[in-house]
Amino acid sequence: WWPGTGLVHNEKLMDSLKNNYQRYPALMPLYKELDSVPPAPVTGLKLRGETLSWRALPVADPMNEAVYFAVYRFKAGTPANLEDATKLLAIVRNPFYKIPHSISHTGSREKYYYVVTAIDRLWNESSPVKIKGK
Repeated sequence: WWPGTGLVHNEKLMDSLKNNYQRYPALMPLYKELDSVPPAPVTGLKLRGETLSWRALPVADPMNEAVYFAVYRFKAGTPANLEDATKLLAIVRNPFYKIPHSISHTGSREKYYYVVTAIDRLWNESSPVKIKGK
């Protein structure tokens, strides 16, 4: 028995966390005291079908290497507010993201664009790179 394992088996609590308090992905807090230099932005951002893909630039310093990528979605004509957790779709390790069918085919005529940022091991986030969506 480990402390906290009882919480995992409490379905009401887990549903509440999933649907209310941890509904959206979130970035970890920065380790500013160790390093505050963000990684280089991603390059070659493309949208083919329902898959976004990009490249991370190679770097000499492993502290500035992109190890995660944040994928955001915004309505066309609105600013890219990276502080809005409702716009963060996912944090991924690979340089691609398959847009879920439920998001890419919402049935509305709204236009969207996607933003991808690179994140280093200390959770410094690069400047955003954007591409038009569907």
